[in-house]
Amino acid sequence: MIIYLFLAVLMGFFAVHTQAAEDPAAEAINTPCEADIYLAALEATLKQRLTSNAAAAKELSGQARTLKVAAVATADATKSCLLAAAAVVAAEKAKATQEQADKRGTTFKTALDQITKLRTELAAVATISQLKLAMKNNGHRRKDTSQATHSIIQTDATTPLGCGAQHKLTEGKINSLEPNPTKLLSLRIADATKTADGTADNVLELAMSGSCNQSPQNYETWSSAAASCARATITDLAPTITRSGHKATGRTEPIKTLQIYATPGNVGDCNPNHDKATEYEKPAEYAAKAICNALRTQPAACKQLTLSGKALAAETLVVEATGSCLPGYRGKKKLSEEEQTTLTKFLKGAYGKDSDAFNAKLTTLKPGHKVKIHKGGEVQAVDIVDVNTDDEALNAIRIILADRAVQIAAAQQTKAAADSKKSEKCKEDTEESKCTEDADCEHKGGKCKLKEGVKSENDEKTTKTTGSNSILIKKAPLLLAFLIIA
Repeated sequence: MIIYLFLAVLMGFFAVHTQAAEDPAAEAINTPCEADIYLAALEATLKQRLTSNAAAAKELSGQARTLKVAAVATADATKSCLLAAAAVVAAEKAKATQEQADKRGTTFKTALDQITKLRTELAAVATISQLKLAMKNNGHRRKDTSQATHSIIQTDATTPLGCGAQHKLTEGKINSLEPNPTKLLSLRIADATKTADGTADNVLELAMSGSCNQSPQNYETWSSAAASCARATITDLAPTITRSGHKATGRTEPIKTLQIYATPGNVGDCNPNHDKATEYEKPAEYAAKAICNALRTQPAACKQLTLSGKALAAETLVVEATGSCLPGYRGKKKLSEEEQTTLTKFLKGAYGKDSDAFNAKLTTLKPGHKVKIHKGGEVQAVDIVDVNTDDEALNAIRIILADRAVQIAAAQQTKAAADSKKSEKCKEDTEESKCTEDADCEHKGGKCKLKEGVKSENDEKTTKTTGSNSILIKKAPLLLAFLIIA
């Protein structure tokens, strides 16, 4: 048993150790261009996170938009209330996700800005470290009468600018290793204090005629190096600048390492030594802090609502919203526990057991239901799921409400005409015997009148015609915002 426990602890130790090991590609960095290659990979990783983060609320916002249009499109008051409540929840979740995404987006953007600056510094340092010099052709002259000559030394046109060529040559790898920024523990960046130390050797070579064939010497003063050399004709010195065949000098690569996390070799909190760093004071440490924060941040994420009775009835906001607009609950300041239980049970059945049942019950939401929008200079009928922007949704709602207003006006006009026609045959001064001959008339209080039942029937017909053209919502301002154009 003790052996098993020991092995378990040992395996756990190695698992943690492996997980926290530095990325091999990062450890292999020796030059400014290799550091830049790694930063390019880190930049790509954070850009990908930023893109994913920006789209976090897109699907949920789209679902809220479709539910909103569907709620207005239905002529059934109960269905409109159910759809609008779901739309409110989807919109609230999308809003919360977007707020979260905005904060995280700032973290990613700050890190990306710092990476851009670090890469600019590395490009400058890399250019200096790869500097090639050359004697200018026809660039030699006598210096007046001072017994001296001048020779112009200039930058060779083949000097690489930045690290583009090396990126292409290595295909973004470092010593054949693919960077994995998610495992980065220490940042390698340019060290401005060592810029000159990293400059490549450019050697001035003079051709001597004799006495120079001694063993290679260490670098010394000019007088010591040329003490035994001779040149019969000064013009045969043929000065040239070369970068090969010489004894290389000691060279320090102008890069430095900054620990990202608080504990060496462990992913965790950011290095507290960088907490007070600013972009202007200790900019390198500030960049390391920004990159650490970005690496520890994942893109915001959310899923669309599950359109089923069980899932939606479990949403407190759905219960509150439907309680403000469903008949029997509307107008109450607060629902009792019993009412909430009854309402929750009702919602489970009203929404359906799954998305198929949901669409079967609330038909204005399912694909295939058409709504009208202004498109291409004309009014077109489109599938409700193809209303892709808030402007299109608002446009569709306006047209739905405008068409419904026409229906209401027509129904009211029809009712008024019918009432007027029946009122004509039920004139007040008609004798009782003649008045009661018409089934729609009655003689009451000494006058001939239209029967109350006939009036109620006409009113009911008008109500059925208009459907849920106006839903009074007193307790849910969020729901009201979805059903009224603002």
